[in-house]
Amino acid sequence: MKIKVTKHDRIFSQCIRERDDHTCQWCGRQDGTLACSHIYGRRGAGTRHHPLNAKTLCYSCHRRWHENPVEAFKWVEGYLGTANLDRLRRMAHSTCKLTKQDKVDIYEHYKRELVRLEGIRKGGATGPLVLEVPECLAIQ
Repeated sequence: MKIKVTKHDRIFSQCIRERDDHTCQWCGRQDGTLACSHIYGRRGAGTRHHPLNAKTLCYSCHRRWHENPVEAFKWVEGYLGTANLDRLRRMAHSTCKLTKQDKVDIYEHYKRELVRLEGIRKGGATGPLVLEVPECLAIQ
């Protein structure tokens, strides 16, 4: 069953791609189709919109990610580092219930973050930027 893509997913995806400077985090490609790819799937409420759980991948690397889980795990361990991967694993395996207000807050937070990140880019910044975590997800 395919998971519905919400407005929250779309704004979060835009933020991840902007954070990563529209660059595939695996191969460095900056052209073609770039997607926001989740380390742990989108089913988990606590990790679905958490920046630690997402990276920008080109089409080829996204496919490689799903077809080669052992290689993908080794790559993500280097990408995140052991401590962040352990933190993400704990978040992914814990129960998180989001209220309707939490969901509104997440959407509004990422709308503001996208404007902030785009402003930093317009100022000439290149490379990865810091994407702030919504308050309701930061307590994990």
